[in-house]
Amino acid sequence: VHGNGTVKGFRNYGIHMIEMLVMILGTGAEDAMQSFGAESCCDMMQVRYSDSRRGLVTRTPSCPFEAAGCYESGREFRIGEFDGFFDRAIEAILEFFRTGENPVPLRETFEAIRLYEAGLSALTCPGEWYPVPCNQK
Repeated sequence: VHGNGTVKGFRNYGIHMIEMLVMILGTGAEDAMQSFGAESCCDMMQVRYSDSRRGLVTRTPSCPFEAAGCYESGREFRIGEFDGFFDRAIEAILEFFRTGENPVPLRETFEAIRLYEAGLSALTCPGEWYPVPCNQK
């Protein structure tokens, strides 16, 4: 997954890309590694899963949000258009307040938060793997 943003880089924008990653790869991340430090103009975080899944979260200023990947079968996908995304997100938020029903499974929400925490820790020492805290499969 890829996104943009310049102010405080990963700290401010990482969670948005991680949420996209979790929607695609699901839960069960084992550890994460940052390739650059906190003050870099770009970010690249690798995510490993015990079952051989891999994810990559990158941030580059001025580049659009998008997701791309491939399945074991070799089939590929790319999502680069988000027309109406914010309208649907606002509607989902309002529906949550009306009904109290969360449209996102809590497992995915917690996974995104754990990955974000691991990513923040990994910014302190690029190139080293950091465990995803309290990982629950």
